[in-house]
Amino acid sequence: MRKMINEDEPSKSSSIAANLPPFETRNERHIREIEERDARWEAERAEERKREMRQRREQISNRRLDELESQLLEVVKCCITATEGLENELARVTAENADLKLKQTQLETALAELRLALATGDRKAILDLPNPLARVN
Repeated sequence: MRKMINEDEPSKSSSIAANLPPFETRNERHIREIEERDARWEAERAEERKREMRQRREQISNRRLDELESQLLEVVKCCITATEGLENELARVTAENADLKLKQTQLETALAELRLALATGDRKAILDLPNPLARVN
């Protein structure tokens, strides 16, 4: 006796076909494998290009950092030279200032002596006063 096929039940043959991988011919399989291989190679080439670009950027950055470091060292040397020059100039000006203060004190002393000589002396007599500048030099 034949069994009746119920249309609501899935048939065994359709469930078996659903579990099987899709059928592909040898050519289709080769084409798929070649396409997969080409895609892998392209991904590897893209990764290699990225790696090369990173290396180039790193080399350029290192070169630029070396240049900046060299320029910074030049600036530091210039600052040191300028500072030493200013220190020397300051020492010279300070020494001149001390010398001028000493001469000013000597002039003030000579002026005070002159005033004293004028105040105590005879105002009608001609006085032979010493040159106050002769003592300063």
